[in-house]
Amino acid sequence: MISITEDMQAVIAAAHLCFAATVSAEGRPSLSPEGTIRVWDGGHLFFLDIASSGTRANLERQPWIELNVVEALSRRGYRFAGRAELLRGGAVFAEATRRVVAEEGARYPVAAVVLVTVEAATALVSPGYPHPGAEPAARALCPGDLGPAELRRAGTELFATIADYHARLAERVVLPAVTPAAVAARFAEPLPEQGIGIAEQLADWRERVEPLLTAVGSPRHFGFVNGSGAQVGIFADALAASVNTNAGGWRLGPAAAEIERQALRWLADLVGYPATAGGIVLTGGTMANTTAMLTALRHLAPYDSTPTGLQSSERRGRFLVYMSDHEGHISVTRAADTINLGREAVRRVPSRADFTLDPAALARAIRADREAGDLPLAVVAQIGSINVGAIDPLDELADLCAAEGLWLHGDGACGLFAAALPEFAGRLRGLSRADSLAGDPHKWLGVPYDCGVLLVREGERLRRAFSISAPYLRADGESEEDQGRNYLEYGPEMSRGWRALKLWMTLRALGGSGLRDALTNGIEMARHLHGLVRAHPDFAVLHEPVLYLYCFRCVPRALAARVEEPAVAAELDRLNQAAVDRVQASGLAFLMSTRIHGRVAIRLSICSQRTTIDDIDRTFTALAAAAAASHAH
Repeated sequence: MISITEDMQAVIAAAHLCFAATVSAEGRPSLSPEGTIRVWDGGHLFFLDIASSGTRANLERQPWIELNVVEALSRRGYRFAGRAELLRGGAVFAEATRRVVAEEGARYPVAAVVLVTVEAATALVSPGYPHPGAEPAARALCPGDLGPAELRRAGTELFATIADYHARLAERVVLPAVTPAAVAARFAEPLPEQGIGIAEQLADWRERVEPLLTAVGSPRHFGFVNGSGAQVGIFADALAASVNTNAGGWRLGPAAAEIERQALRWLADLVGYPATAGGIVLTGGTMANTTAMLTALRHLAPYDSTPTGLQSSERRGRFLVYMSDHEGHISVTRAADTINLGREAVRRVPSRADFTLDPAALARAIRADREAGDLPLAVVAQIGSINVGAIDPLDELADLCAAEGLWLHGDGACGLFAAALPEFAGRLRGLSRADSLAGDPHKWLGVPYDCGVLLVREGERLRRAFSISAPYLRADGESEEDQGRNYLEYGPEMSRGWRALKLWMTLRALGGSGLRDALTNGIEMARHLHGLVRAHPDFAVLHEPVLYLYCFRCVPRALAARVEEPAVAAELDRLNQAAVDRVQASGLAFLMSTRIHGRVAIRLSICSQRTTIDDIDRTFTALAAAAAASHAH
């Protein structure tokens, strides 16, 4: 038990005031005259949850009684300050309330007293600070800031603007019909000499910014691989900006570091990674692949590559990375380029008929490269490829990498989270054996841009690859256990936005069942589209749908028997591109073309949770009409 010192007398007095409160018959809190303390605007409130030992109804209501401790304690020279004193302040107050319960229990039927603070990082500290007075001292506004009243008013207008946008989102023109020159002309203006107020800037957003943005959150946005942008993420980004947290260092945001660790742990559990796994939240799949490649290099190079990198005199031969020839993503080439392995370090290995990497061809390529004196480094397996959603044979690749001493990285930007669906257990066998996994929550999970993740099965390897020290980053002799996790030592960025907050909030908003429902929606939409293509006489199936990515071709029945003729093949390429362009120009949907085995194909990425069967039907009907018109022309 903590002894009751003189420093605690003000706390005890404040607690006695709480016990002078009475509870009305309706269960609403009210204070007796001696317990009435005027609430100080901007002060930190303590709440005592007083559960009456009376009727069951009173116990269920558990009325809240508010007491402004700052106001009460300031008369004795106390004030509230930062996190460093939190435990001491909390223990002092808790002990004081226990004493008051003992003293007042006979007069007031109290079953329990629970202490909660509005801001967890506030605490009682020693007296000696100036009396804060009834109101905080007025301060001049910092440039870019608003007064409290104006901030509330503008915030209301901001969220009304956002709500109006989302209310019309499903029927918005998906891709504005404008040219780059026209857009540039709308924004050709000098920097204003005098600042522009927030009201005018919000009006500007509505009038000339929002109309010139692609409706990425539309249920008929099928281009690239863009998620729907869950609305909870809007709140998360606003909250993160409001506290301006730099998520690089633990001291810059203790809660931010823990929230990132927790969100990554949830995803690691989802893919079956062990407790030793680690990870980091990044901008997206490209940075996740780049971070993984550098981690692989640091771990597997036959010399210590950290001091000298690729310039070491110990290096013999080229480090090589392998991926499938058809579906391997260009971001892997960007990653090799970024860490200066060179673009030619990426070896494209032949694929099988289902677009997956051929393990036998891979084994032959590795053997040939070793014989040539090169240094095979890593294999990148596709987990939901960019065009057809192919999933490479992970278990076979894991066996090969283990035998050859190579790093197995799973590029799951499009499909990693299929691991949450039991139906993919067979296809994803071996996933947990990968050394690292990239995933893009801003795609299939619908987290607003930008938000990518890298998971590493042995998390310490990630820290060893990126850890760097300077006296201004960490105090002498201070360990991670002393200070907490500094994510600047786990990836390429030192200054980091708090992306993990929107990931964490989105995962919590969905929950496990909501997550599975969201993932299933895109798969069901792709299967429905596949049925439409298969049933239409002027369209050709190119593959069975695996995930939510689907490609097909318009092949008019009159040309179906002649597709190998060069002139017909060229005409079909023109026809498919023209159909895509016509639908895109109409504003109904945003979709794109790609090339499958060298020929132009229509490609839809259906990873928006907002997409419905009706959206697929409308888009396919428009495509069929556009193809027919283009063919007739």
